Amino acid sequence: MQVFDASGKPTSGVLKGSTRWLGMYSQCLAIDGKAQLIGLERQMKGEYCSVQIYLPANLTRAFGAMPDPFGISGGKPQPFAITWDICVPNSCSSNDIKNLLQQGADSVSPYIGQGKFNIDAVCSKDKKEDWKEDPVTVFATCLMTFFTIVILFCTIVDGFGMMEDGTKNNEDKNSKTQPVLLRNVVEFGSQQSINKSELYLDQGSNVVMTNHLKPRQSIAGLVVNEEIPNGVLGMSTNKSTTNKNDKRKQVIQAFSLYTNVPKLLNTNQGSGALGCLNGIRVLSMCWVILGHTYSIMMPRPPFSIISNGLEMFKKLNQFLFLGIMNGTYSVDSFFLLSGLLVTYLYLKQLKKENGLKLPQIALFYFHRVWRLTPLYAIVLLCNTAYVKYAISGPLTLVTPVSDFGADSDNCRKYWWRNLLYINNMFDARELCMGVTWYLANDMQMFFVSPLVILPLYYFPVVGMLLAIGLIATHITTTAVINLDSKNPAFNFEDVYIKPWCRIGVFAIGIILAFILHKTKCKIEFFKNKV
Repeated sequence: MQVFDASGKPTSGVLKGSTRWLGMYSQCLAIDGKAQLIGLERQMKGEYCSVQIYLPANLTRAFGAMPDPFGISGGKPQPFAITWDICVPNSCSSNDIKNLLQQGADSVSPYIGQGKFNIDAVCSKDKKEDWKEDPVTVFATCLMTFFTIVILFCTIVDGFGMMEDGTKNNEDKNSKTQPVLLRNVVEFGSQQSINKSELYLDQGSNVVMTNHLKPRQSIAGLVVNEEIPNGVLGMSTNKSTTNKNDKRKQVIQAFSLYTNVPKLLNTNQGSGALGCLNGIRVLSMCWVILGHTYSIMMPRPPFSIISNGLEMFKKLNQFLFLGIMNGTYSVDSFFLLSGLLVTYLYLKQLKKENGLKLPQIALFYFHRVWRLTPLYAIVLLCNTAYVKYAISGPLTLVTPVSDFGADSDNCRKYWWRNLLYINNMFDARELCMGVTWYLANDMQMFFVSPLVILPLYYFPVVGMLLAIGLIATHITTTAVINLDSKNPAFNFEDVYIKPWCRIGVFAIGIILAFILHKTKCKIEFFKNKV
């Protein structure tokens, strides 16, 4: 009875796209008891399986044409499938279920005319793996544990000021044995007496105001080496010790939550910041989230995860739905911002340093790679090691959620493509962390950007022509590729993730940055003109 209760049941609205008959996943796997099987009492545990029943062509026509606006099927006609989740004894394998149901479907096929049912099945135990036997996951766990310990230690040391106190004690100790040097003499008036504690009020800077001092005069146990008028007495410290302490403190603070969390949450903007770009980022991110929400819910031939998926396609021709259907352009705003910021900041640096310096261009590339790659590698490792073990449930057995498991497998084979930022140049089915196609494009555009920015600085006309050339390249390559495409509405692999089909927007950002640089961000708009 529990097995039947935990299995999925046919629902109403099949002709509207209700083709996913979910069962009760946790109830099925919790079954553990004795059952009468073939006259014998046996121990039985539950096993949750998803069966895909691909309908014959003549039955598929009852559902009408299966739209594919996002090009997932590559323009090819797709079969329509009903996904039926069932609970069975765990002694059954997915092949047992597939063969048994295929025999039953074949016996029915002669009565429905042309075509036949095709059956496929996958069970929860097919997806079960032990992370303790996975060397990648074990390595990632050890590494993340090490980083956690380091972060906690540095946070405690930094938060309680242990390093700062140690630095002060070392400076105090060294100051007692070093002669006093008189620096930065500034007239502050006279002071009749001083005590030793006042010498440490401002470490490493002006610390004590004093009267006229003579050579070899002793004050608070310290010896004056030279004669000066009324002014400021500066203390000397052991520079090597101070430098060592400063470096240690920088290392501690680099891993300290006490220091870094306030920086991450700080909303203050420096002078010259383009604050309006934050609004563009927020609106674009909302657009990206909205588009992906609908794309995940939309039926993906031959599967659907919502009960009335075919009803969604009635919205495609409505005017207000155009923003969602054209959500693929939301990413272009980020490419524009990237081109704008890279160019605007680099032009300011060129102006500040009076042109190009060889170390400058080397740092231009190094800083970008060093800023992104270490953290990117950690995220990549965690995705590879943990995602396939972190997801569970009925939707993990078939698409689209099961794609996360395939993504993890791709990362184990092709992770190096991501770290070289070339993962968008290969078969889209081999993508590791699919969303990182954007990082690859952005890095590739960044690397070629000086070829336009430098001419813009030295020869503006030439630089502008090069930027326009990139826009023309974008338009031309996209048009040529789509002429031979079977699904020009959305060609993910050949157009969407390729830099030569996206760089035009980046070039527009370069042009806009050049205009802002020349006008010093003071563009005048005349209200009486359009």
